[in-house]
Amino acid sequence: MKVLASDFDGTLFFKGTFKPEDLRQIRAFQGQGHRFGLCTGRPLPGVTEPIRGVLRCDFMILSSGALILDDKGRTIYKACIDHDTAVQVGRMFDSKLDFYYQTCEGTYCQRLPDGQIPASASILTAIPYRIFTRISELPSDIYGLSLYAKTDDYARQIAMKINTQFPSLAAFQNEEWIDVAPRGCSKGKGIEILKSHLALDTIAGIGDSYNDIPLLRTTSPSFTFHSSPAAVKQEAQIVVNSLAEAVAILMRQ
Repeated sequence: MKVLASDFDGTLFFKGTFKPEDLRQIRAFQGQGHRFGLCTGRPLPGVTEPIRGVLRCDFMILSSGALILDDKGRTIYKACIDHDTAVQVGRMFDSKLDFYYQTCEGTYCQRLPDGQIPASASILTAIPYRIFTRISELPSDIYGLSLYAKTDDYARQIAMKINTQFPSLAAFQNEEWIDVAPRGCSKGKGIEILKSHLALDTIAGIGDSYNDIPLLRTTSPSFTFHSSPAAVKQEAQIVVNSLAEAVAILMRQ
């Protein structure tokens, strides 16, 4: 049995759509008795709606490894950000960046000081969100934070600042977004936990952005795209044109 863990945005899901050939290859892969699942910075509600009736996942690594589910939706692992720490990060950046809390009840977005909803909410493709005005409205379990920095360079700076100033958190740049998880969590750590759970020596992986580097470092074979940033391509064992091509290679091995 082979297992493939795939990033979601920019790897499998492109501006609200899936590529038909990717889906055909994934179904063929699973049809041969292999397992396919997601390894993403998105929270659970951000993937359940897009894949409903389209794709069956044998596992999900969510919120950058803070939540891991099996094929029945049962929790294999979860880690939460301390509520006070999450609020502290929010207060530090919410006047500068669009800020989102990933919780057990969905993604929460705070209104801007002028009462408006952040503009970036319109590009949260298939991620339902709730608007709140008071911190007391947030659920207690917070799996992750998402910040929108508008540019890659600014996102890199913010991720570094969070990692320096908050020892209990781990921030990962994902192009112009920053995904924040509890320290010790990452896509790579999620892979290690999944390998232990499934009693496997290796899991294959594919991803396209900076936050996928921990995934690529802990999977074999590891795939990325010709269009990925140079730093990401350096970490992958095989560079391909599509997810479908990666699955085809894996099936031949």
